[in-house]
Amino acid sequence: MSGPSPAGGFLAQFSRNRANVVEEAPEPDDEGQEIGDHSGWIIGRKIGYGGFSVVKEVYTMENDKRVVRAVKIVRKQPPSVKKEEENERVQAEFEHEVSIWRFLKHKYIVPLLSVYDTPFATFCITKLNQGGTLHDLLRSRRQMYGPTERGLSANLAKRYTYQLAAAIRYLHEDVRVVHRDIKLENCLLDMTAMDAKTEGGNVLLCDFGMADFIHNENRDHENEEVEEEPNHGNIGPSATSSLLSLTTAPGSALESRETTLTILGSLEYAAPELISASHTLFSPAADIWAFGVVLYTLLTGSLPFSHAMKEKLVVMIEKTQWDVAPLYSCPAVRESGVAGGAIIDLVKGCLTHDVQERWDVERVLGCRWYSGCKAFYGDGSEEVEGGWR
Repeated sequence: MSGPSPAGGFLAQFSRNRANVVEEAPEPDDEGQEIGDHSGWIIGRKIGYGGFSVVKEVYTMENDKRVVRAVKIVRKQPPSVKKEEENERVQAEFEHEVSIWRFLKHKYIVPLLSVYDTPFATFCITKLNQGGTLHDLLRSRRQMYGPTERGLSANLAKRYTYQLAAAIRYLHEDVRVVHRDIKLENCLLDMTAMDAKTEGGNVLLCDFGMADFIHNENRDHENEEVEEEPNHGNIGPSATSSLLSLTTAPGSALESRETTLTILGSLEYAAPELISASHTLFSPAADIWAFGVVLYTLLTGSLPFSHAMKEKLVVMIEKTQWDVAPLYSCPAVRESGVAGGAIIDLVKGCLTHDVQERWDVERVLGCRWYSGCKAFYGDGSEEVEGGWR
């Protein structure tokens, strides 16, 4: 009687090996998993990544229609956190971010729609952005036009910066909050409006990981020391900031990027007083400085403060060394005629070293260049989606 054939023996061994393999159970934040118990939200592909956070698409069914949103996820035990005290800091920072973000309701601020707190992670459902960021916009224009790129048109620059200023006014004046990490990467472009393709869409300010309530009642006391709050530095990004991408494919730069977010470049937007301070500052004036950096960059296509060496960049900021000349030749100033001078005055007012002389948000919005913008764009206080409680 002959024994089993070599092929039969191989197949039998293969079957035994397969039987011994235990399939790895999916994580609760993996694609295809439902958030929590019976939330109805199913997790989709990854669209953003941060040091201790991830952003994914998420979808549900409402009235027999598929509704797609975004979800920011912070695990209770992030794999990149090695020490318990570091994890406690990350969790505390994210809880603080959510505690502020949940109350914000403004046309030009990305809304927090709902939060699911599970033993595995905290899931924040928000609006899905498919228009990229202002940083993406400038980068794509550079790729398209090359060295000849000199900034946005007057209409686009005015539109985006007015909307951003309106969001800042709401934060500073209505809810008494400072953002503390305003930059191009944190200005999403909402392209869902019917006229978005022709008009350029709307700005949505995001990422409140560095935000906090204003600790001082007026600008005269902004240089006074406040009690130091541990693990809450003056310069972002926060531990749970996320870099969003228009295209995120497996193996892409976003997928393989290390957990550092220095690429986001918050230092380039930091006011001089933030760099030199020996204590934590919660200063509206620092937001205005950062707004000035955004404004200058949209106008000229280049950052006012930029250097490959961090030490030299710090010196440039502390000495307020920026070049006004590119403003005179930028498209927005040339197209604005007599109002071009008002644009330059606006940039100078925001990038003033002296905190007491620097413009506040009301003066920014009162700039002659923004004349008529409130009637056209509103102040952002109109009834909008958001304001989760």
